[in-house]
Amino acid sequence: DINIEDTNLMGNLREYDEFIQMYISYLINQKYKQDTSLKTPYIVLSHNVIKEKISNYKLKEYLLYNNLLNEIQINGINENTDSLLNDYKLFSKNNEHVKKIEEEYSKWIKLAKGNTAPDIKLVDNKGDTILLSSFKGKYVYIDVWATWCGPCRMQMPHFDKLKEKFKNKNIIFVSVSVDDNIESWKKFIKEKSMKGNQYIAVGGFNSDIVQKYNIYAIPRFILIDKEGKIINVNAPRPSSKEIHELLTNLI
Repeated sequence: DINIEDTNLMGNLREYDEFIQMYISYLINQKYKQDTSLKTPYIVLSHNVIKEKISNYKLKEYLLYNNLLNEIQINGINENTDSLLNDYKLFSKNNEHVKKIEEEYSKWIKLAKGNTAPDIKLVDNKGDTILLSSFKGKYVYIDVWATWCGPCRMQMPHFDKLKEKFKNKNIIFVSVSVDDNIESWKKFIKEKSMKGNQYIAVGGFNSDIVQKYNIYAIPRFILIDKEGKIINVNAPRPSSKEIHELLTNLI
């Protein structure tokens, strides 16, 4: 019985914002269920569903903005981003929203494949500092995580298997914590007997790696080539088949 296009609620009631996002997700999932052969990427389908199902301009613009902004912030830019961005810019009259998305887009352009990977300082559990660039000469696969992150911890066994599979190859595996509390991190890696290249990015979510690599959510995986150039700053997870195939092809 609720008028879901009552924009007086938009941005003023958290439950309304959550509900409307769930409603859009429901519509998208219905399309996938109705056509199991549908290969349209989720971000493209959500963009189209919002345009198709929401009639109120203010709400439609708000949803399209958040949809595209979240996609760019979390997943970066891909083969669908330009067309979605162009379509949004033609539709939107909100200059502030357009400017914000363009700013986020420009950050990711700097992290495109082939660009030099931004250098960062990392600290080990003894307090010694090392630069990411010191690994130059080997492929580098970085796991950005935190002790409090459940999904990060779920990837750890897969990360260990990946390290074991490619040991003695020309690739180095680096774990970088973004914990705020260094002592908690030290305690965790000791209790879990975590071996290998264990580092912390001092500053947590204000650290260099978070700022320079546009990290809004973890876990995040970064792949860099032997020359210190970016392969993918949003690389496949250790639990995926894709990363095994990718590393095999690189080696």
